[in-house]
Amino acid sequence: MLTSIAGLLGIQSAEGHAVLIRGWSSRSLVRSLQIVMLLGAVGWQFFMAIVIYMDLGRTEWDLILGQVAVGIGAILAIRSRAFAWTVPVGMMSLGSASFVVSGDFVSATVFAACWQVNLVPALLVALVLRRRVFAWGALLTAFGAVVLLTALPQWGLQFVVGYTITQVSILLAVRLGIGILLTLAANVDRESAVLELTHVKDALAGESRSRVAEEARLLHDTAINTLGAIATTAIWVNDSAVVRVQCRRDIELLADLTAANPVSTTDSLVGIYDFSGSNIAWLGVDRAELAAIDRELDDPRGAAAINSARSVGERVQTRRVVEHTS
Repeated sequence: MLTSIAGLLGIQSAEGHAVLIRGWSSRSLVRSLQIVMLLGAVGWQFFMAIVIYMDLGRTEWDLILGQVAVGIGAILAIRSRAFAWTVPVGMMSLGSASFVVSGDFVSATVFAACWQVNLVPALLVALVLRRRVFAWGALLTAFGAVVLLTALPQWGLQFVVGYTITQVSILLAVRLGIGILLTLAANVDRESAVLELTHVKDALAGESRSRVAEEARLLHDTAINTLGAIATTAIWVNDSAVVRVQCRRDIELLADLTAANPVSTTDSLVGIYDFSGSNIAWLGVDRAELAAIDRELDDPRGAAAINSARSVGERVQTRRVVEHTS
C-alpha cells in the first residue's frame, strides 16, 4: 500500500508522472487539468483585486494591479508554457503581501488571501508533473512562512504552523489524486494502443492475403496457363512465333513479380537485411556487433536464425520493416 502511494506521488520515479504521459488520454487529462487550474487562478486573481479595492480602498493600487497582472499572466500561460511559472510565484507573493498590507486577521482581504495561497500548491501540481514539484512547493511555502513570522509576529506561531500544514496537505492530496487519474488514463492509453495494433495487424494480414491472391492469379494466368496449353497442344501452340511471344511476355511478368518480392539467399545474419525489398530501421546491436555474433554462432543455431529471418522476409508484405536485434 505504501509503495503504491509512493509511486503515485512520484517519489520513487526519477521522472515522476511524466513517464505516464504518453497516449492521447493522458495528454488530454493533463492539459485539461492545467487549463482548469489556470482558469481558476484567473478568476481568483480578479476576485482578489475586487476584494482588496472594497476592503482597503483606493490606497493599494499597486497591490490591485499586481493581482490583475498575475491574472493576465495566467491567461497567457494557457497559451504558452513560458508564463506558467509566473502564476504560482505571483499568487504566493501577492497573497503574502495581502496579509502584510491588511494586517487584520479577520479582514476580507486576509480571508481571500488565505484561499489564494492555498490554490498555489494545487496549481503547482497541475503545472509541474515531475518530482521537483515538491521542491517548488517547499520553497514557496517557506517563503510565505518567513513573511508571516517576520512581518506579522503578532499572529503567532500557531497560524504559521497551520498555514504550513495546510500547504503540505494540499500538495500531497492533489498530487495523489492526479497520480490516480494519470494511472487510469495510462491504462486507457495501453488498451487503445493494443486495439490500434490489432487493427494494424488485421490490415496488414488482409493486404498480405490480397497480394498473395493477386500474385497467385498472375502466376496462373501466365506461366501455368501457357505451360498447360503447350502440354495439351492447344491450337495456337502450333504457331512457334506466338508461343515465343507468349513465353517472353510470361517471363517479363514473372521477372517483375520476382523483383517486387526479393528474397535473401545470404548465409550471414547481416546479409539477410541487405536485400532491396525492405526499408530496414535498425534497432539494438549495430552491424559490426551482429557480424561478430554471426561468427560465434555454430552452424545449427546460425542456420535457424537465418532461416527464420528469411521466412519473415518472404512472407511479411510491408513497406517498412523494423528489426530489433538483440
